[in-house]
Amino acid sequence: MYTLKPFLGAVCAKDLNGQFCLSQSASNSTAGAANGMANAAQTPLTNSDGTPNPQAFASANVLWIGTNASTDAATLCTTCTKNVLTSYISFESLMPPATAINKLPLLSSQTAMWSAVQKTCPANFISGALSNAGASPNVANGASTSSPAKAVVVMLAIAAAGVMTL
Repeated sequence: MYTLKPFLGAVCAKDLNGQFCLSQSASNSTAGAANGMANAAQTPLTNSDGTPNPQAFASANVLWIGTNASTDAATLCTTCTKNVLTSYISFESLMPPATAINKLPLLSSQTAMWSAVQKTCPANFISGALSNAGASPNVANGASTSSPAKAVVVMLAIAAAGVMTL
């Protein structure tokens, strides 16, 4: 239930041309995102009893619309990736999880995604995503914030960057 609202935002994410990111990843068979979604289509996402299989969702990067932390900069550092991640960060800043993100089966790959984005993409890529989530652009540099919601965003960014474990 915790991932439904941000996943809706991720599925509805668009690129700079107004095209849905999901349709792009499904139609572009050479991109890493498309390969992730193709793997998701071939991997059973439910257990034999019909319940969702969180490990299958995480390994197929379903929540990230197929993008994974090991893709190259051209695939990772896109408007779509930023908008997808912003959907989750915006939600998490309003509704902090009860436990660390990496302990939640469906969101366990979020930390790796943020680390990859920080290492691979330009510095303003993360601050832009944090700013879209309602935080100051300075939070990527560890600057303090003025509200509890913004503090949560800072803590998520720091934890995702591998600097601190929650």
